[in-house]
Amino acid sequence: MTDEQGNQGAGPEQRPPQRKGRGLRMALVVSLALNLLLAGFLAGGALRAWQAPAQPAMVEMRALWQVLPGETRQALRSEFRGRERAEQGMRGQVDTSPSLPGLLRADPFDADAFVVALANVRDNRAERAERAERALAQHLEALPVTERAAIAERLEERLERRARRDRPRAGRDNR
Repeated sequence: MTDEQGNQGAGPEQRPPQRKGRGLRMALVVSLALNLLLAGFLAGGALRAWQAPAQPAMVEMRALWQVLPGETRQALRSEFRGRERAEQGMRGQVDTSPSLPGLLRADPFDADAFVVALANVRDNRAERAERAERALAQHLEALPVTERAAIAERLEERLERRARRDRPRAGRDNR
């Protein structure tokens, strides 16, 4: 027969089994999280140690950019993009070089065309960097000497911090 709750022939008080080991499960989850954190920390350190060092001029340019006030960086970005569009329009510049993915997919692979395309990318990047440096120099020229001095102070601090951070440490394999 069935009782009021619909249980057939069951004893008067059947309870689901109690869950034991909840604390153990929490400890395992915390241990896993800590192990993943440690593995990420070690992998990041290994990658940083094996990275090729950046070119000093690039490091200094990046550091200079980072110490500029936010509104100055935004104004320079807008000015640079406007100049770049105007210069491209004046030259009628249209990218007619084959794309790198297209060259990679080509059968047969044309190594010479690929090298030429990479050289074009490198040259375009260098031209853009030169235009950006010119725009930055013109902007800095218009600043009062006190603002340039403040930027110089922040740049020195950043470069010193970077030099301390990148200094070889005892016991570290410097490749």
